[in-house]
Amino acid sequence: MKRSRWCRAACAWLALALAGPLAGHTHADADAPAENSVRVAGIRDPGMLPYKSVYALLSKARDIGGVEVIVRVVSSKTKAPVPDLEITLVGDTMSRPLELSADGILAIPLDPTLAADNADFMSNKKKRELVLGVAVVPKLPRENLRYGDIVDSIDAAQQVVAASIPWYMRVLAPSIRKVGICYPDALQAVSVAGATPAARPALAPDQDMLTKAPVYCASFTRTESGIARDSVITPAPGWKPLFL
Repeated sequence: MKRSRWCRAACAWLALALAGPLAGHTHADADAPAENSVRVAGIRDPGMLPYKSVYALLSKARDIGGVEVIVRVVSSKTKAPVPDLEITLVGDTMSRPLELSADGILAIPLDPTLAADNADFMSNKKKRELVLGVAVVPKLPRENLRYGDIVDSIDAAQQVVAASIPWYMRVLAPSIRKVGICYPDALQAVSVAGATPAARPALAPDQDMLTKAPVYCASFTRTESGIARDSVITPAPGWKPLFL
């Protein structure tokens, strides 16, 4: 199955851009790496990232708009969600347990107090048992979606990635040129008001950038001819937006 350039590279590039020395508590063992790491069960683990780095990316996405940052934590061995996993943000003076969905999506608060308190991720698992993936996905209205929303989302994602990756790495970073309206099967279509043809089949095979599940997408670039910014786009129910 084909995987888009963005799906192949997004998490790796964002992880590389975000990784840095870990501030905060000093519970790490003597063998723990000094950077690109986070404490797991009181021990620093290179599978996860510092909260300050994730906080900075979340802040950029909020300020720019048009995109969402999704964080997923899975087993480093199976790449599947860990059923009994517990993750807490622990700082110098405060802590906060985090919600984790059944498919491993971590709900991370945008909390400047925790960031200033040197908070970091801790879990009930052993060192190197977890890996954290970060992806930027389109933030689109579920109703009354217009083509201009897709254009703005592509522009926003390019800004967020450019702001998160050092200038000397940007030439190698993945390009974000399309939004896919995606489904778990190839039986759906997306209606586009005023366009010819008026429906775009969601047939292109791809892969969800975080869950790795197969998806089938109808893609839109920011320079579609024959589609006005205010053209209403009506996907069939059950769609998920992804950058391709």
